[in-house]
Amino acid sequence: RYIATAHYLAEELGKVLPEKKTIVQSVTGELNPDERDEKVARLSKDGEEEGRIPVLVATDCLSEGINLQHYFNAVVHYDLVWNPTRHEQREGRVDRFGQASPTVRALMLYGANNPVDGAVLRVILRKAEKIRKELGVSVPMPSDSNAVMEAIMQTVLLQSGGLADASRQMRLDFGEVEEEVDRAWESAKEKAREGRQTVFAQRRLRPEEVLPEWHKTVEVLGAGEDVLRFVRIAAERLGAPLDRNEDHYRLPLEALKGGAAAQLAAVGFEGDIRFSISPKPPPGVTHIHRAHPLVISLADYVAEVALDEDNPEVAARCGVVFTDGVSARTTVYLIRLRHQIHAEYVSGPQVGKRNDLLAEECIMLKQSGDEAPRLMSDKEALALMDLEPSRNIQSEQRERQLQRTLDGMEALQPGFEDHARQRAAELLEDHIRVREASRGSREAMRIRYDVTPSLPVDVIGIYLL
Repeated sequence: RYIATAHYLAEELGKVLPEKKTIVQSVTGELNPDERDEKVARLSKDGEEEGRIPVLVATDCLSEGINLQHYFNAVVHYDLVWNPTRHEQREGRVDRFGQASPTVRALMLYGANNPVDGAVLRVILRKAEKIRKELGVSVPMPSDSNAVMEAIMQTVLLQSGGLADASRQMRLDFGEVEEEVDRAWESAKEKAREGRQTVFAQRRLRPEEVLPEWHKTVEVLGAGEDVLRFVRIAAERLGAPLDRNEDHYRLPLEALKGGAAAQLAAVGFEGDIRFSISPKPPPGVTHIHRAHPLVISLADYVAEVALDEDNPEVAARCGVVFTDGVSARTTVYLIRLRHQIHAEYVSGPQVGKRNDLLAEECIMLKQSGDEAPRLMSDKEALALMDLEPSRNIQSEQRERQLQRTLDGMEALQPGFEDHARQRAAELLEDHIRVREASRGSREAMRIRYDVTPSLPVDVIGIYLL
C-alpha cells in the first residue's frame, strides 16, 4: 500500500508541478540500499544539470541510514504515523550537519475532516510536542502502541459523538484507556528526564580542568587553518593551485598531476570543487574539515607518494635543504610514539584489570649541531619548514648528508626513548586529571592507572637544514 502510494504521488506531482522547474522521482523499499543511494544522487545530479528543483517521494525506507542534507532542504509528511519519532527521523535526514540552506522546512499534511488523523494529531503528536518543549528533547512513544491504537479506534469508531465532542473538549474521552495511555506517556517522560540528568550530570567537571586537553586535541587533529594549509600546499605541488574567491576557494581537480585526480574521482570528486573552512559556507560551497573525504583522500595520496622514492617533488620522508635561516646544521626528526594505558580497579583485597588502551602520537625533535635533540612546538616546526632555500643541492650531496644523519641515529636512540618516557608520564598525568575531573573523588581512588611507552621508538621522517 505504501509503495503504491509513493509511486502514485510521484506520478501526480509530476503532472501538477511545472516540468521545466522541477524533476520528480520516487524511491521505495523495492530497491536495495545501494540502488536507493544511486537513485537519490542521480535525481540531484539531473536536477542540477538541467536547472530544475529535485522532488523526492519516498516511503519510510529513507527515514534512516541515508543522508539527504546535500540534496534537499524541506520535508513534507504526507501521512501521520502512530510514532512521532518517525517524523523526527525523516526530518533528521535533511536537517543535519552539512545542510547548506539557512532554513529547513518541515510540513505535515493531515485531513481536517479525517477523524483518524485528528485523533493521531491530538493524542500522539501534540502530546509528544508538549513533552519535547518541557524537556528540550524528544521522548519515544510508550512501547505499548496497541493501547494507543485501541484508544483511537474506540473514540473514532465506537463512541457516540466521537471526534466532534472531543474537539470541543480539547481532549478525547477515552475513559480508562486514555488514562492508561496518559500514564504511559508520563512514565516515559520521567524516565527521559532522569536519564538526561544522569547522562549529562557533570557536577564536578569544571571546564578549566580539562581545557588543556581540549587545546592539545585541537593541535593534534588540526583546526581549519591547518586543513587549508595542507590542501593549499598539496594542490600547488600537484600542479593545481587554488583559486581564491571572496568567501571560498576553488580546486580544479582535473588539473591535478599523477593519479591524484583519479583517486579523488573514485570517491566522487570530479571537475572543480568549491570549498571553505567556515562551518557555515555560502550556498554551493562545501565545508571541509580534517575528516572530510576530500582531505582524507588527498592525504592518502600524498602519503603514498611520500613512500615512492621515484617521485620526491610532492612529498618525501626525508629532505635536505641549504638555507641561511639556521646558523648550525639542524635536523628535525619526526618520531612516532605508541603508549599503552593500563587501568586496575581496586576493591578491598580484590584487583581487577581493565582492557589496555593504545595511545599513538607523532612528535618532532630538533637537533642543532651536536646538541641533544629537544622537543619542538608545531609553530617552531612550521617556521623551519617555511625557510627559503639559499641555493640548490646536488643529489650526491643530499644522499651524503642523509647517510651521515642515518648513521648517527643509533647513538640518539636512548635520547629518543627518554622523550618517549617523558611523554608517557605527561599522558598519565593528563589521563588521571580528566578521569578524576569526570568522576567522584571516592570512585577515582579505586582505579590505578599506568602508561608505558612501546620501545624502541620509530623515526618516520627526517628534515635536514
